[in-house]
Amino acid sequence: MAVLEAFEELGLQILDATVSCAHYFTLEAISEGEGQFDVSRDGQVVKQALLQAIRSWNQNSEQE
Repeated sequence: MAVLEAFEELGLQILDATVSCAHYFTLEAISEGEGQFDVSRDGQVVKQALLQAIRSWNQNSEQE
């Protein structure tokens, strides 16, 4: 859920997503963005938002 919320905060509407955490984390998402979001240009922004969401989720789960 934290990953989808991170996408939402970036203004991306996720149409479909597949996540796996079996041996390593993989994510495939199909999105529809509002405005001029260019993944090739803003890919680092997406990466940082996802990493922050995962870190926050991990910290919250360790506290519980």
